[in-house]
Amino acid sequence: MSTKIRKIKLTPIHVPFNKVVRETMKDGEGGLGMAIRAEEDWLGGDFVICEIEDTEGNVGCSEAFVWLPETGISPEGIITIIKKLLHKYIVNQPLDISKINHRMDLNLARNEVAKGLIDLACYDLLGKNQNKRVSELFTDSLVERIPLAALVPLADIEKMVELAETFKAMGYKAIRYKLGHSIDNDVEITEALRNALGLDYHLRVDYNQAYSPEEAIKAINAIEPYNIGYAEQPVAKDDFLGMVKVQKNVKIPIMAHESFFSVNDFKALYKLGAVRVLGINSERPGGITRAIEVIDYAQSENIDTVIH
Repeated sequence: MSTKIRKIKLTPIHVPFNKVVRETMKDGEGGLGMAIRAEEDWLGGDFVICEIEDTEGNVGCSEAFVWLPETGISPEGIITIIKKLLHKYIVNQPLDISKINHRMDLNLARNEVAKGLIDLACYDLLGKNQNKRVSELFTDSLVERIPLAALVPLADIEKMVELAETFKAMGYKAIRYKLGHSIDNDVEITEALRNALGLDYHLRVDYNQAYSPEEAIKAINAIEPYNIGYAEQPVAKDDFLGMVKVQKNVKIPIMAHESFFSVNDFKALYKLGAVRVLGINSERPGGITRAIEVIDYAQSENIDTVIH
């Protein structure tokens, strides 16, 4: 390849939540709108914007969202890793995404968010070079729209129902809502949402590591009658065996989020019997290359995939 990468620009950005979100979060569980046991403030979205420019003047862009209690790294941490450790394997090198990923993996363990940020920007740059959308680099059979689920924070039931009904009116076909205050409260919320949204509306729940494995089994079985699509991260992120115990004792499919950063994380969780749904986003498992790899794996095992 004649085109080489000339420079990388990295910019941290904080996007404050608007007034409605701030008030909802403030009134919600733990001031965060979810049951995660974190003391770190969450006042808005923290991102790193990556711009990679090649010798032809084309620029590929990407972004990564981070929050310390979940991703374990800050925007400044990502920028430091890329500038001090990954920079030399990217700048003045050909735009060979496979080789860039290989060298990043050889020289830096884990850190999928930082490496995925580079991967995403490289694909955007490759698309600019070929005058194609990134999706056209992989297939001519394009999907113009991917349905997403709206997110309802853990708050008082009336507020959660109001938000869910608003999202439904906006055209959302599914919601992912937060649970984990208590099993009784979980059931009350779920019943209220199901009654408000109808029997056929898609409901997904997210526990944010709220329960022990034993509690999670009771909690998930308690909401099973309400036709739940999947239950996300019911136990602590590092309790893989606890996830196994839960999935073996409930019918609702379990999805990992805080437990899942790499392709091998997901493969291990699946092989252990801990999960039956794959949920991905831009930073997990890290860029387009890894996303395609894990989606292909899930498809080969007949596992459903959702955009988290």
